[in-house]
Amino acid sequence: MPLLVEKTAGGREYKVKDMSQADFGGREIELAEVDEMPGLMDYRVEFGPSQPFKGAKITGSLHMTIQTAVLIETLTALGAEVLWCSCNIFSTQDHAAAAIAPDSAVVFARKGETLQEYWWCTERALDWGHGGGPDLIVDDGGDAALLIHEEMKAEEIYEKTGQLPDPSPTDKHGLEAYPGVKCITIKPQTDCWVFPETNPGIVVVVVVVGLRLPCIWNCVVAYMDSLMAVRFINEGREPDNQSAALPLDIKILMKEFELC
Repeated sequence: MPLLVEKTAGGREYKVKDMSQADFGGREIELAEVDEMPGLMDYRVEFGPSQPFKGAKITGSLHMTIQTAVLIETLTALGAEVLWCSCNIFSTQDHAAAAIAPDSAVVFARKGETLQEYWWCTERALDWGHGGGPDLIVDDGGDAALLIHEEMKAEEIYEKTGQLPDPSPTDKHGLEAYPGVKCITIKPQTDCWVFPETNPGIVVVVVVVGLRLPCIWNCVVAYMDSLMAVRFINEGREPDNQSAALPLDIKILMKEFELC
């Protein structure tokens, strides 16, 4: 069953798990501002008076954590109007979402969402009413961008045929729900997903044990064209040769990062 929108006393929409955690979340945010994210605080001081984001409509699909809450409050402090959801059903910190909802931004996020609830929250974060869509999307994983593309396709089909696309594939999980997708297994934990009308993308499922990896090979993740090749701790020092060579075919630059 889809979630139901709630409203604050001031009329701001939200859907979080427990608003009673807002005070605790606020204290955690204050600590993060001082100890973890001084750069964003400097931006507020330097650019707050000029309001560079005044009038901007920003949708975020990013882990709803305390650190993200500091980012959201920075965006609003610089003039933006913000709608937010989480990009992951497990990563949401409910006290962070509760702290943001009353005064900072419209937020739809709660830990442990079902797949249906997840997409409901994503759709709500993209719904700006009759004023159109967002001017900017902060999107981790591409789900918000994917939803926009699929809804545009559905509108085009409806205009031409008067029929809506078959919704049955959305009952499946993960990437398999995308119509026409093909999966090619390269090695354990590394699959190549080929989508219709796009370049192939490589998805690596990573389980990290420990606090430090000697090196990570990484690049920016984009809509339907993504690559992440990460050295697993149970493999050799260099990434698998076949996986490392594949990005050359789709012209993605790989860079080496050192973790502290």
